[in-house]
Amino acid sequence: LQKNAAGHPRPFLATREPAAAWQKPASLTDSLGASGDATDASAIQVAIGSAGALVVAWTEAAPGGGVVRALRRDHGGAFVDDVHAPPALSSPGTSVQGLTLRATREGAMILAWLEVGTGGSALRLRRAWDDPARGVEWGPIETLAMPDKLADSPAIAAGGTPERIVLAWTEGRVPRVQIATLD
Repeated sequence: LQKNAAGHPRPFLATREPAAAWQKPASLTDSLGASGDATDASAIQVAIGSAGALVVAWTEAAPGGGVVRALRRDHGGAFVDDVHAPPALSSPGTSVQGLTLRATREGAMILAWLEVGTGGSALRLRRAWDDPARGVEWGPIETLAMPDKLADSPAIAAGGTPERIVLAWTEGRVPRVQIATLD
């Protein structure tokens, strides 16, 4: 994250192909998201899928709370999404925090975050698969912990043979660790 021309923290992306020079943004108006955007971005996450697709995800301030945004870049290096109008992946009208993103060696991309409201904090996630034929397509929002569970501190791990994906978080006023294995 770096402040854009309007003075707000925004995500910028620099890339490098093997044995080539770094490609960096041309100017402070070259951030991801709306040009000259006056919203603050934070919690940027980056993952490269097993087939070479790239996902950049972040949270940003929005009316009524915040939003999770993500951009996908295909295996050839072209952005699939409009870099100046990245899609919102979280529920509208909520406050978001605790963003985490993981790519697995078998092609899964898991994006998890907390949606915080007056009833507590819910743990949400979206899954995608890095498929060379279709690219990265996000599935629907899934809920792992309802707001009354007071979820916090999500973390994702993947590994083993066959590969297993595990999501861990805490719940409750006296926090207890919860663990879910994703199929």
